[in-house]
Amino acid sequence: MPDLPAGVEVITRHAPDGRHWRILLHHTPGTVPLPSPAHDLLTGALAHEVAPGGCAGTDPTRPSRAR
Repeated sequence: MPDLPAGVEVITRHAPDGRHWRILLHHTPGTVPLPSPAHDLLTGALAHEVAPGGCAGTDPTRPSRAR
């Protein structure tokens, strides 16, 4: 994901069938806004930010929907 600040680590995992997921790990003390809202696979909600010390799992191929 472009435009993420320092301290946010992005890991992309790929499945053999072509699906992929992004895991965002936030290592800084402040809340970090995401460049664009994403469907959080951990909560099922639309994520706009990652909390201090938090994480979010996103599926770039899944449409985001508000909850």
